[in-house]
Amino acid sequence: MKHSPKVIEKFDCLTQLLQEIPDISIATASQALSGQISVQHHSPLLSTQYFFRCCNRFWSKNYDLLYRCKLPSVSLLSAEIVLDKNNQFSSAQHEIFPLLQLLNTNLLLTDILKAVDLRQLNIKISPEEITLELSPMVGSIVQLLLPPLTYFIKPTQQELVAIFQILQLVLATLRQAGFVA
Repeated sequence: MKHSPKVIEKFDCLTQLLQEIPDISIATASQALSGQISVQHHSPLLSTQYFFRCCNRFWSKNYDLLYRCKLPSVSLLSAEIVLDKNNQFSSAQHEIFPLLQLLNTNLLLTDILKAVDLRQLNIKISPEEITLELSPMVGSIVQLLLPPLTYFIKPTQQELVAIFQILQLVLATLRQAGFVA
């Protein structure tokens, strides 16, 4: 898919902001609006992908920023956990109630979630792997057709660090609950 130069410019701006965070190195594909982030010294978060998901809206295109982490699973369960509008983790599978309790009672995670405006946070657990997807409002791009305008919701350094802290805390909780080796 061919993206406009203004959208690619905004993606490069996001990449530059991410590169200013200590202990992070990035490999990008600007034309594909995607990148791979390697994180040093912050286990269990070792790497994450970031990319834009394009959504066509009436008179606009929205490029929603998405971070995705994948880890090998040691679980025999399959489940999906979502973060609801009240910043509470929930799932239809009752077998993972202890994990939900750990996530919802983590005070540091709860405080950080209040500080960052998230579009979605999903955790997919399968016997093969665990996929964590986080989509913040900051970092997204809105391209209006009329008038022709491209708007970038520029994240602050604090918001970017908070996003990585959320990923780190969720992965640490999954490890504590025995879902990740």
